[in-house]
Amino acid sequence: MSEVHEFARNGVDRTLASRLRLLALAALLPLAAAAPPAPKSPPEYPEDLGPTAIDVSAYPPEQQRAYQDIFLPVYAVIRGGAARAINSPLIEIDAAGEAAERRAHPEIAGDPRLVSYTRGGWRSEVLHVKNRPRCCGACPFLTRADAEALRHFLVYDSLRRKTGAAAGRWAVQRRDLIRRFAETRMEKRP
Repeated sequence: MSEVHEFARNGVDRTLASRLRLLALAALLPLAAAAPPAPKSPPEYPEDLGPTAIDVSAYPPEQQRAYQDIFLPVYAVIRGGAARAINSPLIEIDAAGEAAERRAHPEIAGDPRLVSYTRGGWRSEVLHVKNRPRCCGACPFLTRADAEALRHFLVYDSLRRKTGAAAGRWAVQRRDLIRRFAETRMEKRP
């Protein structure tokens, strides 16, 4: 087997290429922010109406890096963008954590529009992102390590912003998104 084929078979070139694509996308983010806004399509989900960025300055350094280097570039090119993940009701939590949340916040935990407790929801989401077809080359390639870092970030972030002392703030924000989404749906009706 040629050296080039051995190189490709081991995935080394794909890893390098994915890192380069992520860096290129990250470099283009400021340009995209300066570009005139594209015509807005109507929101498909309540999540689409929420914030597209979060303050991670108080997060551990590895979570800050995952947010900046993986989450933002990856979700910049995915339909729905970062808003869908940031404002998702999905919370990956173990059974004991879920039970504690249900006891502490029964009014929130009882409404699946506000929170959706799962054992592997972010794992499934990241796997879907990682395995999407490479059609045009715009989507970054996620290595196994990138995918795992992305999942850990999404789990950490959802636990930090949507559970415990933050659950009340999350419920207010989520209810507002649901209300605004319903209003946009009513406006579209003839």
